[in-house]
Amino acid sequence: MPEMNAESRLAALEAKEELRAFIAEYCRACDSMNGEAVAALFTPDATLRNAAGDHAGRDAIRAYYSGFFDGKVAFSRHHALNQGDHLVQ
Repeated sequence: MPEMNAESRLAALEAKEELRAFIAEYCRACDSMNGEAVAALFTPDATLRNAAGDHAGRDAIRAYYSGFFDGKVAFSRHHALNQGDHLVQ
């Protein structure tokens, strides 16, 4: 990996921390079982891909999570892995 100057290292650290903060907020929203809060984390044109299929757009993501949390589950469980270190160099 090429040597990075202080400004580049700081930018990389800030980007990594932003990703970690986003993941933590996602986990909090899932823990609260609030489909609106989870959907608010996505851009309006985002596509969520999971085992249940593709959910295109924030409204579809909101509907998926709201339906998932609406009496179908009693608790939230998540596995936050690979928190962006591979995305920022």
